[in-house]
Amino acid sequence: MNKYSIPQEEFNKLFYLRKDWWKRVPPILPALDDQGKFHAWVPMRNKIIETPSCRPVECSYIAKGKASNSDFYLEFLNFMFQRVTGIFKFSIVYDIINDILNLSISLSKIEIFHQLRKKQLAIRFVATEIEYIFIVCRSLYDLLQVVVKNIWQSIELLDKKIRKNELKDSFARMALKDNNPISPEDIQTRYGLPLPIAEFYNKEAYFFNVLREYRTNIEHSGYTPLDIFITDKGFAVDGNYEPFSSFGVWDTTTFLKNNLAPLRPILAYVIHRTLQSLNNFIEVLKPTIKFPEEIAPSYKIFLRGVQTKQLVNLTSYISRDM
Repeated sequence: MNKYSIPQEEFNKLFYLRKDWWKRVPPILPALDDQGKFHAWVPMRNKIIETPSCRPVECSYIAKGKASNSDFYLEFLNFMFQRVTGIFKFSIVYDIINDILNLSISLSKIEIFHQLRKKQLAIRFVATEIEYIFIVCRSLYDLLQVVVKNIWQSIELLDKKIRKNELKDSFARMALKDNNPISPEDIQTRYGLPLPIAEFYNKEAYFFNVLREYRTNIEHSGYTPLDIFITDKGFAVDGNYEPFSSFGVWDTTTFLKNNLAPLRPILAYVIHRTLQSLNNFIEVLKPTIKFPEEIAPSYKIFLRGVQTKQLVNLTSYISRDM
């Protein structure tokens, strides 16, 4: 029996599951079949009921390929659903998905605000959106830390000589001491973590600390980035503006007069770099800890939302001049 208290044969309706799925806790997700039709199910008492024909607007779904070019793929989410399902309470992954979708909406808002650029109030809209993006990106690191901690608590080490200590609740306490990155060796010694995971914390510490300091200034010092300029191409800031100028993203040949630098490439970079940290964790995790095989072989998990096209286009936004 499984967490849904549903007979095993009911799960045969979920065509994407591997044959020996009963050894795992299967995800019940909307799925796209080989004919391009969406299916969705809900657990009800001791049954799995298929809902009427639908085409979801916002969801995580499983398919062999994207239903639309605007749907977003993130290896982190695919790995969580495919190989970590059932190891720990999964609601935290849905919290991460919710934040990712919110970031896509924030980028879309910037474009809408550009249409209002002739009205000075557009600057205030953009300023508060920048605050929100930094706050959410910072919080995604702590949500990732909850995932790491839960995985670490759930696995059993083959080498019993390793002292497996409980991890901290926050990413900052894992990766930083006095605002400086902790060495991989110190992290490994403190917690018994494999060296590749300890190195992950060390490598992510710099960018994370930039987000952390920016968020701290916003939340505790009342800081608001109001030095935003309206141009015909889009919103811009001074090319020396910190921490943006330290990211190494801007192409100075795209600057306008008075050293005005495009804003959207920076916001796209901050979001892209944060999402990449989730993938970076998976890349060090895969060869380090043995997980069950994929629960839906030949399928992948995709994210669909009203503005996920913004996430798909992040790298192109970074390279554009506005």
